[in-house]
Amino acid sequence: MTRRSLRNRRWRKVLAPLTLVLAACGANVASNDRPETDSSYPQPQSRIQADRQLQSLVDAATADLRKRVGDADIKVVRAARVTWRSAALGCPQPDRGYPQVLTPGALVILRTGGSDYEYHSTPTGPPFLCEPPGRIETPAPGGSSRDPT
Repeated sequence: MTRRSLRNRRWRKVLAPLTLVLAACGANVASNDRPETDSSYPQPQSRIQADRQLQSLVDAATADLRKRVGDADIKVVRAARVTWRSAALGCPQPDRGYPQVLTPGALVILRTGGSDYEYHSTPTGPPFLCEPPGRIETPAPGGSSRDPT
C-alpha cells in the first residue's frame, strides 16, 4: 500500500464515527427548537397518544377537572414528562419539608373557561391539581446534566 492510501484509510476511520455523532446531535437539536412552556405551540394529539402512560395521566386529570367544574369544554394545553426539582413535584405544601432531589414525573396543563389548571404527578402516580398558582414551581430544564430521565 502506498503512503497516500494509508492516510486516506486513517481519515475514514476518524470521519465515519464523527459523521454519525454529528448526525445524531443534529437530530436532537431540531427536536428541541420549540420552547416547552410556550402554549402558543400546541402539542399535537398524536404525540400524546403515542405514550399510553402519559395519556392515562391526561385522562385522569381531565376526569378530575370535569368533577370540579362540571361538564365543560376542557382542552389539553400541555402534557409532558418532566423532571421536578424536588420530591414536592413542583407543588410544595406549607410547613412541610421535601427531599431536594430531582424527581421524574409528568405535567398536564388543562384549560377551561379561560383558566389553566396544572396537574402534577410521578410517572405512574395519579395526577393531582396543584394550587394555588402562586406556589407552583417549574420543572428542571430537560436535557441537562441534572435531568435523570
